[in-house]
Amino acid sequence: MRILGQPFAMRIRQLKPQILAAVILLIPVNQIVMNYLFSIGFFRPLSEATDHFIQPTLVSNLISLTVFSFVIFRWGRLDLSSVMVTKQKLGTGLKWGFVAWLIGQAMVAANAYVGGEVTLDKHLNIKTGRLIGQLFGNAALEELLYRGLFILQFYLIFNTKMSHRKAVILSVVLSQLIFAVIHIPNRLLVHKTDDLLADQIRLFVMGVLFAIMFIRTANLPFLIIVHSLVNEPFDLTGPYRSMSWFILLVAIVMTVGWPKLTGTEPRQFWPDGG
Repeated sequence: MRILGQPFAMRIRQLKPQILAAVILLIPVNQIVMNYLFSIGFFRPLSEATDHFIQPTLVSNLISLTVFSFVIFRWGRLDLSSVMVTKQKLGTGLKWGFVAWLIGQAMVAANAYVGGEVTLDKHLNIKTGRLIGQLFGNAALEELLYRGLFILQFYLIFNTKMSHRKAVILSVVLSQLIFAVIHIPNRLLVHKTDDLLADQIRLFVMGVLFAIMFIRTANLPFLIIVHSLVNEPFDLTGPYRSMSWFILLVAIVMTVGWPKLTGTEPRQFWPDGG
């Protein structure tokens, strides 16, 4: 498989169609069950007992991650390298994800300094719990499924029937449509959004952006960290939600310059003119 000019075909195993179908069918069931449990406060006692350090997001998504990991890696016999996770990629992703957070934190601190006195946030226990819930729960699960798994597996299917360019586009569009639509139970049962259509468009656009970052970097751990920090910025100097946008902007710049940052060969979206 050649995404951004990198030959992946020799390293990515293709899931059997029935297993990929099982994953797709399991996702809405999982979403409905977990969001229902959220809506009735099923996970709240554990969160309150730990002073909100162990967040419901962590517990629910760890359960889901365990189930999907069993289906994908145990039953489907896929290896981690087939979703762009290796020891080297983990180290690189951790390094540049941390740098992105540091730069975002510096931007927020500068913003706070200009607006007044910089003070340490008093809710770091809750913020730490939320970030852990993203890193090992929500963001990890979503990046595994909608970027690491679906983009690559859909590509392997589509590339046998159409050009490389069309296969990449269709894989991204289809995987991120699933990513957007699968949030509907959450919006109906938990967050109760006022404008579901606008929310769907926003999720699809963000999904496509993350998909491009994944294709460009070929590094799932980096995407998990960026996704986690966009959802829960872990800003130390106050509740400045703009840090999410700072981190996203930094991550985009890093993605563009990824070959120079990591010492890898530059990649192009359409290798060999495909």
